[in-house]
Amino acid sequence: MTLTRPRAWILALAISSLAAPSGLRAQEEPPPEEAIDEYMAMSLENLLDLQVTVATKLAKSARESPGVITVITREELLDAGARDLIDVMQLVPGFSPGTDVEGVVGLGFRGTWGFEGKVLLLLDGLEMNERAYANLFLGNHYPIEAIERIEIIRGPGSVVYGGFAELGVINVVTRSADDFRGISLTGHYGLMERSFGRRTLSLTAAEKFGELGVSLSAYLGQGTRSNGTVETFYGESYEMDPVNSALDPAMVNLGLTYKGLKLRYILDGYRTTNRIGFGDELAPEALHNDLTGHYAGVSYDWRLLEGRMVITPQFQFKRVRPWYQPEELDLDVYASAAYTFIDQTYTTWSGGVTAAYDLREGLNLMLGVQGLFDQAIANSPGPDGLNLFGDGEEVTYFSVAGFGQILWDNPWVNVAAGVRYENHSATRASLVPRLGLNKVVGPWHIKFQAAQSFRTPAVQQFELGVTELPTPTTPDEEIAWGIDPEKATVFELETGYRITQQLYAGINLFDTTLQDPIVYYYDFDRDEEFYANQGQTGSRGVEAELRFQHPVVKAHLTYSFYAEAGKNEVASYAVDGEKGPLLGFPQHKVTLLARVTPIEGLNVSASLIFMSERFAYTSVDASDELVLGREDPTLLLNLYARYAIPGVEGLEVGVGAYDLLGSGYRYVQPYDGYHAPYPAPTREFVGKIGYTLRFD
Repeated sequence: MTLTRPRAWILALAISSLAAPSGLRAQEEPPPEEAIDEYMAMSLENLLDLQVTVATKLAKSARESPGVITVITREELLDAGARDLIDVMQLVPGFSPGTDVEGVVGLGFRGTWGFEGKVLLLLDGLEMNERAYANLFLGNHYPIEAIERIEIIRGPGSVVYGGFAELGVINVVTRSADDFRGISLTGHYGLMERSFGRRTLSLTAAEKFGELGVSLSAYLGQGTRSNGTVETFYGESYEMDPVNSALDPAMVNLGLTYKGLKLRYILDGYRTTNRIGFGDELAPEALHNDLTGHYAGVSYDWRLLEGRMVITPQFQFKRVRPWYQPEELDLDVYASAAYTFIDQTYTTWSGGVTAAYDLREGLNLMLGVQGLFDQAIANSPGPDGLNLFGDGEEVTYFSVAGFGQILWDNPWVNVAAGVRYENHSATRASLVPRLGLNKVVGPWHIKFQAAQSFRTPAVQQFELGVTELPTPTTPDEEIAWGIDPEKATVFELETGYRITQQLYAGINLFDTTLQDPIVYYYDFDRDEEFYANQGQTGSRGVEAELRFQHPVVKAHLTYSFYAEAGKNEVASYAVDGEKGPLLGFPQHKVTLLARVTPIEGLNVSASLIFMSERFAYTSVDASDELVLGREDPTLLLNLYARYAIPGVEGLEVGVGAYDLLGSGYRYVQPYDGYHAPYPAPTREFVGKIGYTLRFD
């Protein structure tokens, strides 16, 4: 396989971490070989009691953690044959993908578009949202084979994580020397109708040298978004293939641990290719969109008072060059193409100290302070000074935050209460509280959470933010610049019951209201873009799951539903003439992941995703006004089989078929941004081969 392409690597040495303190209640880890055996044969009770840290930064089971928590184990990822995080998140209640400018794909949650900073992605404790718009880019980006587990907060996380965790947190934890000691190499090849779908190599290695733990993962490949046909609003079209819709990842992730010290460095080079710019305008030829990022961190758990107190200083550094088109383009040819020619570098320094103290058995207090400094630099002015920040080549922002949390386990009800205050240099301060109550009684558990969270504007929202959208008659000198954080208020109620040793059922209700949501707006009269706080939006609904866990047969069935319930006042998200849905996302979603093990070493799985109809702008009329259309209900069916070759320890092969029914599924833009529906991956047949050498 040939994997060559130009890259613009910016070298930086950095240290940082948003990694949580290991906690005063961290579980004892069995030796890796025993842990693997237990993991693969995990009972339902073991699965429900898996220890997670994403909600509180202290180890608690998913049933005891405040809020609605989903844990996806490595075994589930491998059984499903997940190709990337889109496949994974499609199986999680409430989440659905959507498209935005230049064909990039992100996530919405419970009917709300979360692409621009409303959902936080952590990779081994490091924030992966880029700092220009706080976007997440999905599609053949993050290596599934390196993942140990994924912990997801389906709800607010700002008290602990700050201003990009308004709607949810996705915490991806890769394999470490505590989970695995050895070397694993995996190759993927996928074939669509007219071209390859993906060809990737993934390497994972981990070992312990006394108390020094070392882990390394590397990921390199090429991918194709789809073999579908892009049809613009204006009658133009092109065929998607490796030239016009490439998804090419390159990532290195290095981790070191020594006693209480943790170090992490991630190098991420991700390239997408597309011919669609802003406003559905077709470029003459395919252009690249590069995201190059350096992320690194350090933290140290300093244990005092016989382990009852842990003080954790931590520091993070991130340097990202997002939305960069490296081609030297003929501006006469591309003068009308709505491409941005962005060449900006965003650097973030953050650090702080967290102290966790067990006041007594079952009573823990955590206090923390954090500071953050953002710097954005225009590497070159670009046409018409596009890359400049106002009239300058550089802009800086900073923020200071403090948070506190108390966890009290008692015979009546367990309490998790917290608050965060954050003061930003360019906008108003944010104060958000959280109160969670839960109780586990035998096979039952019940939770209630009332919480607020916030979304801090990213650099470009500050640069383009206005206090009120201008009208065609507003003079430029009278435009009032400025923007505030948006705030979400969320109520959640969850209950679950382990019916038998193999069967579990759970259900949760939610109500989310977003005040002053930050909304994108394009002014055609001025040919200028803005962001503004606009009214409110939100949704309420229900999510349910049924899980059957047995060594031979496993199945996980979920259902999710949302309705805007009269909350939405944002015209960009509204579906005219309909009550309930918001633009771009299905109101009903059903997922099923089922696995059967007919013989030792062979796992055969099926995953099914049903989405009800979606509303999207699918054309324009003679006046260039958007026309609302419907995307039909969609059924995605995937089959996958993995087999451990007998007689060759560590060798495994897998084969799979994705979108077997040829659904014609398309990603749609969840607001009125003049971007036509964009084909999702078409039917793909995938083969995988992996070899693992375990160290004694």
